[in-house]
Amino acid sequence: MRAVLGNRHAHRDGEKLPRAKRATVIDFPDGTSLAEAFTNVTHAQGVWTNHATEGAQPAWVASDSPSLAALLAEHFGGIEIRDLEDPYGGALNPNRGGGGGGGSAAKMAPLMLMLPVSLYLLSKLQPYLKTSAGNDVQAAQMSGAASATAVLKWIAITANITAPAAGDTTLTGEIATASGGLIRKIGTYAHTTGVASYTITTTFTVNASDVIPVTVGKRGIFDAASAGNMGFETLVSPTATLSAIGDALTLTDTITL
Repeated sequence: MRAVLGNRHAHRDGEKLPRAKRATVIDFPDGTSLAEAFTNVTHAQGVWTNHATEGAQPAWVASDSPSLAALLAEHFGGIEIRDLEDPYGGALNPNRGGGGGGGSAAKMAPLMLMLPVSLYLLSKLQPYLKTSAGNDVQAAQMSGAASATAVLKWIAITANITAPAAGDTTLTGEIATASGGLIRKIGTYAHTTGVASYTITTTFTVNASDVIPVTVGKRGIFDAASAGNMGFETLVSPTATLSAIGDALTLTDTITL
């Protein structure tokens, strides 16, 4: 699933860029629900907040999911819904279907009920430490070397709060409870044209398999669903305590190029 938001108020390192025909492209991992996609875009530490200046609204929205396009258009004050076209110049999903009309509050309400009972949003994130392994992964990927691995998009969390170190190769105490909602998962990628950074937004939701309560204190970004190379690592500050089924933690990580 993909969504594109017209972003005339993009920023770089907190400074508004000159007005231009920019767009923020958001690619959701396979299996992302409509409610998760909507939340990842719109919540206080989500994709839009991290790609646009404070208080700005998208100029338009497009998506290969007509339902998501309608929800986002309604949320952002009835903005225009466009056909999905690649802002970089190529053709995108030709099977978008209809969805030319705006969504309504009546359509949105049932979907909003699908959101977690509690949503913990982190207002302050520690700077990311790129590990030595991360340097190796980045060099191989950018050069197209034969040793290039999968991309760094898997987010893992832990209760451990030991300070990150460049030589770390694993996330100490990584939560890996089988079938749990807090195990390593793919985050939602977003990038605004012309901006030297991208974000990965991930929501972890407690389910019946998880051992709770747990206080999340650190996270890492890997290139595999298990094991693999840990390219980035950072403390979570303030920490977030999850104590009930349905509690959720949303993290947005900004990687500067």
